[in-house]
Amino acid sequence: MVALIISGVLSSVISIYQWLDFAKGSLWLYEVRSTRFSANLAQPNHLATLLLLSLFSCLYFFNKLKIVYILIFIPLLLFSLVLTQSRAAWLALIIIVILNILKWKEITSSVKIIIFSLIPLYMGIVNLLSRSNQSNVADRVHSGFERLAIWKDFFCVFPHLNFWGNGWKNVEYYQFQYGNNFFVYLSSYHNLLLDLLVIFGIIGGVFFIYIFINLLRIFFRIKSERDFIVFLMLFVLINHSLLEFPLFYNYFLFVFCILCFVFLFKF
Repeated sequence: MVALIISGVLSSVISIYQWLDFAKGSLWLYEVRSTRFSANLAQPNHLATLLLLSLFSCLYFFNKLKIVYILIFIPLLLFSLVLTQSRAAWLALIIIVILNILKWKEITSSVKIIIFSLIPLYMGIVNLLSRSNQSNVADRVHSGFERLAIWKDFFCVFPHLNFWGNGWKNVEYYQFQYGNNFFVYLSSYHNLLLDLLVIFGIIGGVFFIYIFINLLRIFFRIKSERDFIVFLMLFVLINHSLLEFPLFYNYFLFVFCILCFVFLFKF
């Protein structure tokens, strides 16, 4: 978790450096050519997930070691989160507030306040940047619905899939043959369940259901506040994996596996 905090804070600094347009012509920093910033991950949604993992790592150490000063990183991480303009992060924050309510009795007032303050702080930063014409986050609400076209194409492809799946690296072929809505090269359906169904067929679907049921079981058995915070970190990765394919990357898959094994052995 210390590594997540360090990498999240450093990535925040880099994204702000990019936002200030200081990375132009740099040999060491990724030069952004859009209004969404990604530090050196080159993908805004990946940065958003890293920032949320870093944020909840800060909350974990605040709760465990009572290190109040570590909370000063949260506004920095949220500012960079706004710069990513990640809708996956919006969804994650909303559901995290709901999970916070469901675990109300197990959480102390200080953690409740911090979690409930995340969305107002985020919206305050968005409003501040919008007033100064430094961000167009509001435009993301009404644009960029490519995932819906991708998911529609899955249902065009689904009748042609084998019962046991079509194996690795065959998403491209079936999308090219049977896709009707998304006409760009596609290596994933941007959803873990759909990818598992394409690659492994019924086994992939059963595996997903097994993981989902176990996560529900773990969530309702959580009685410790620290376990709840760690569960939120796991949820951030799952939320992202249902909208993209972060678990195709080792740096997220490694964290995901560690968190899963911790909970499976503990519960």
